Amino acid sequence: MFKKRKIVSVLLAIITVFGVFTSLPFSASAVETNSESVGETYTSGDFEYEIRERYNYDTEQYYEIAVITDYNGTDESVSVPSQLGGCNVTDIGYSAFSGCTSLTSVVIPDGVTSIGEEAFYDCTSLASITIPNGVTSIGNIAFCDCTSLTSITIPDGVTSIGEGAFSFCTSLVSITIPNGVTSIGNRAFTYCTSLTSITIPDGVTSIGEEAFSHCTSLASITIPDSVTSIGEFAFTDCTSLTSITIPDSVTSIGAYAFDKCPNLKCVTVPSSVERIDEYSFGYNSYLYFDKDGYMTEHNPYDNFTIMGKTGTAAETYANENGFTFIDLDNKNYNHTDNNSGIGVIAKADAELVVKEISDKENLDKIKSLFDNNKSILNVYDITLSKNGNKVQHQGMAEVSIPCKDENAKVYRVESDNTLTDMQAVYKDGYLKFYTEHFSDYVVASPRKSVLGDINNDSEVNAKDRMMLTRHLAKWTGYENIDMTAADVNNDGEVNAKDRMVLTRHLAKWQGYETLPFDKF
Repeated sequence: MFKKRKIVSVLLAIITVFGVFTSLPFSASAVETNSESVGETYTSGDFEYEIRERYNYDTEQYYEIAVITDYNGTDESVSVPSQLGGCNVTDIGYSAFSGCTSLTSVVIPDGVTSIGEEAFYDCTSLASITIPNGVTSIGNIAFCDCTSLTSITIPDGVTSIGEGAFSFCTSLVSITIPNGVTSIGNRAFTYCTSLTSITIPDGVTSIGEEAFSHCTSLASITIPDSVTSIGEFAFTDCTSLTSITIPDSVTSIGAYAFDKCPNLKCVTVPSSVERIDEYSFGYNSYLYFDKDGYMTEHNPYDNFTIMGKTGTAAETYANENGFTFIDLDNKNYNHTDNNSGIGVIAKADAELVVKEISDKENLDKIKSLFDNNKSILNVYDITLSKNGNKVQHQGMAEVSIPCKDENAKVYRVESDNTLTDMQAVYKDGYLKFYTEHFSDYVVASPRKSVLGDINNDSEVNAKDRMMLTRHLAKWTGYENIDMTAADVNNDGEVNAKDRMVLTRHLAKWQGYETLPFDKF
């Protein structure tokens, strides 16, 4: 029943009563109804709610809804009711669950279409939440400071993510943004320090200011064929970011957009970009206080490279800031080694020379630089040569090494026999990274423990049995063996049973040919 009809009914009742009792002495009395009034707040259990009116443009009529305005309970798990006061619950109102620090999980019913501003702000124990498909809007700071929230799936109906919606969700590792979202608000994911990857759908046209700033675990990001602008400080202080793909649709990049990203050594800027604001790339800027007040210092990164086309904003920005510019139209800069499949883009008119190192002496030297937790897949000597002499490229070079292991990493062997992690990003079957100079490069992956191979030398032999024996005897220096490899009977413990099984395996007893062996 909508408001106008209710008012008319009450008026008719008053007229009728007045007409019947005109001959009786008059006495004032309140007219009481059982229905709840629009604009009033009521309580049901631990919930406070308000009845509000909403207009249906299809039926051209008003209808009443219930809005959750507060939760006063202390339960860890809460299911929001689908109806209150005889009306459907459609909104989680402003700050409804804010500060509910004991809350660990919430289920929102299907009828809810809106999650209001600060709805779950500072719910520091909230680890999971179910958002129904009917939700179309998530308000500003809705889940801000939900420090225990590890993952969330946003429904398909949502079209915008409000300002600061998931800011300071420091445990958030992954998030799925649906195709219906067209804008990501300012500071939407700022300080999500555990966020490692995110896919932005094609429908997004704008990424707000500081949207992903201080996401220190974010390693790579692909911006879709639809985004036209990247806001100021959008990815500032993303210290793990090694690569960024900017599409042809982008026309402007805001100031400080990728400031303080030390591992982002090279950026390809498409010709569509008409404006690159100050300190967008290649700088480490910081604010400090001295006798003159607050000051900002801007320090450019060494060997920062911008790739683009001559005559575009990319070249202008590179020249104005003293960065290396690589013209993508210059075919001399693209090199591919046919044998290894390794590709290099560098500012050098030279021949790419790749040699795979396979001799035992050099491999042993390189293996000595790694701990037992790494398995070496390939070692490449990569150089550029012209007329038989090695040449050095200008600025940064992009290198692509084919690899089937997406967990592999690339390390550069330095002249002092130390290793530099090149922060390679795995994409389309290649490990891609940027380097300021060439050397030997090692492709290595995390070693998978092999039962019985306790010393991680890729063999199971008497040396492993010796290590296990000394570990069990508590010899000094044998405390930290590979416990996974040592548990040869796979019972979750390392003890004398494992030594017996390993002994019989090495002695080639019948039935002990393969590990694990758990029958005695």
